[in-house]
Amino acid sequence: MDVRSAGYRPRILLGTYQKLGYLRSDTLVVLSPRKPPQSYHYDFKTNTQTSAKSSETLGREAISYYQSAYYLFRTGGLKK
Repeated sequence: MDVRSAGYRPRILLGTYQKLGYLRSDTLVVLSPRKPPQSYHYDFKTNTQTSAKSSETLGREAISYYQSAYYLFRTGGLKK
C-alpha cells in the first residue's frame, strides 16, 4: 500500500532474538516461541505498556506479516 494514500495505517515491525513485535495504532502484539500472542496498550507519551486483552485478529495479522516476510526471504522473493 502507498504510504501517501488516505487509507494507509502506520505500523511498526520489530524483533529481538526470541520475540517479534507488531505495533499498530496503540496496540503492541508480542509473538514468542511456543506461546500465544500477547497484547499490550502502548502509551507513546509516557513510553509505557500495560497488558491488554488479546485481539485474535491483530495477532493473526502480526503472524501473517512475519510469515510472509520469511516466505519471501526463503524463496528469493525479496531479490530484484
